[in-house]
Amino acid sequence: RLTRENLMLKNVKQTLERSREENIDAITVILNKREQDYRTNIEKLDIERHQSLSYLEDLVCNQNSILNKLRLHSRQLTNEIETILEQKHEIVQEMTIENQELRMKLSNAYERLEQTDTQLLQHNDTHIKLKQRLIELNNKLKEYENIINKIKTQDLVDYQQRLSLMTQHS
Repeated sequence: RLTRENLMLKNVKQTLERSREENIDAITVILNKREQDYRTNIEKLDIERHQSLSYLEDLVCNQNSILNKLRLHSRQLTNEIETILEQKHEIVQEMTIENQELRMKLSNAYERLEQTDTQLLQHNDTHIKLKQRLIELNNKLKEYENIINKIKTQDLVDYQQRLSLMTQHS
């Protein structure tokens, strides 16, 4: 009778050990899947952040190029106006009509320059907003990384507690 009970206990123990190993294997698969999912999400967020940074850098580079072209164009216009004004002093009678035309051109140039300045200010505001958004996204990424790390830590603690409970019940 004792031998039969010993055999039954031995069978129960083996069954529990197999069950524990199967549970550990299942939990390991789940944890590995979660870890891979977290890594994939972090990599996606990192790629998006790098793309945003690259895009912003390209925009800033383009803005600087446009500003340099506008400055050069402005200098050229200013030089042309000065040349015309010098000629005006030399040929007063002929330049009376031309003087009115030049004043109109100058007014249009200033108006375009003001419009360009307004556009550049709006463009700069957009860049500032984009930069702020990028900072916000970067902060969100850090928050998500912290959350993921907390979840990983909690999963590990939960796993260890379950393992400890299973060991105690064995």
